[in-house]
Amino acid sequence: MNSDELLKVYEIESERLLIRSKISRNKEEGREEGRIELAILLIETKYHKSGEWLKQCTPQQMKHFHELFVQNISYDDLKRVMSIDKD
Repeated sequence: MNSDELLKVYEIESERLLIRSKISRNKEEGREEGRIELAILLIETKYHKSGEWLKQCTPQQMKHFHELFVQNISYDDLKRVMSIDKD
């Protein structure tokens, strides 16, 4: 594994830990809306595109979002996998 790959793995793991921390805090506070707002922020930060479509996701879809988000997939592929491709 070269240094660029190692750095990418580190960034992904850091994002995953941040996401887990925020989700845990939101679960403790009982705010599903907070999870969605966090996911929207992550989409907008990573892809520089709107994440408002996440508001249409079911709780089941949101469970899979964070697993998908840390994968190296495009914005369009993420939307497609989440079955929300309405643009």
